This record gives sequence, C-alpha cells and structure tokens, in this order.
Amino acid sequence: MFHWKMKFLKRITGFSTAFFGFSWTNSERRAVASQLFREGVIDDLKGFYPAPGDWPKGFEAKLRAAVSNIEVRVQKFRHFVPEKDRSAFDSAWDLFKSHGLNLSWNQCAAYVMYPTMHAAESKNPKDVFYERTEGLLQYGAET
Repeated sequence: MFHWKMKFLKRITGFSTAFFGFSWTNSERRAVASQLFREGVIDDLKGFYPAPGDWPKGFEAKLRAAVSNIEVRVQKFRHFVPEKDRSAFDSAWDLFKSHGLNLSWNQCAAYVMYPTMHAAESKNPKDVFYERTEGLLQYGAET
C-alpha cells in the first residue's frame, strides 16, 4: 500500500512542476510524508497496534518482520524530520527497535501469570511496546 502512494506522489509532483510551473512546499511534502509514514507503520503493526489484543504464542517472528519493514520506513522518513528533532527521532526509533526485537511471548505471559514475581513499578511489556510505538509515531503526527 505504501509503495504505490510514494510512486504516485513522485509522478504527481514531477507532473505539476513540469506542466504547471509549481512545486510542493517543504511543509506540504512533510505533511504527506508524515501521513504515509504513520499509515505505513500502523499497517505493518496490524494485530499489535493500535488495538490491544491477545497476541498469539509465537508472535515474535511477525513482530520482527514488522520491525524490519518499519526500519525501511524510518530511513525514508528521517530526512523529513526537522534537524532539531532528528536526534530525538533516532532515540525513539532505537527504543522501539530494541524493545520490538527483544519482546517475547514468555515475557508477556510471565508478567500476567506471575504478578508477584516482578517489581511493583515495572510495566507490562505490551504497555511498554505501545508507549514506544506512540513515541515513534509522534514524529509522523499531522502538522
């Protein structure tokens, strides 16, 4: 879904510049890139985000594949992030990636099945995943 939108966007911007003598402003390009980034990440995380649910045993492979797809999206979107926010964006991506690649069904199950075995201030691994996803998606928020 994401790729055809980008191809379409490139064709339209090239067409509009060549034939009508105008081009999109940086803010317009950023708005479109933000929307495509956000839609793409949410599409990749279907079943994990935004609706919380019961993640099936063995979800790790699907989540790792989604993280790999999102990495490509992050690399393409990064140059649309304002320079002053890039280090924070990189940090949000690193947190998301490390948690997404290391999250396991055993961690999630242990948190729920053995509530007395973890510190009171520790969070459910799924809740941490949602927080890190929101932290990454905030850079693709509508402007």
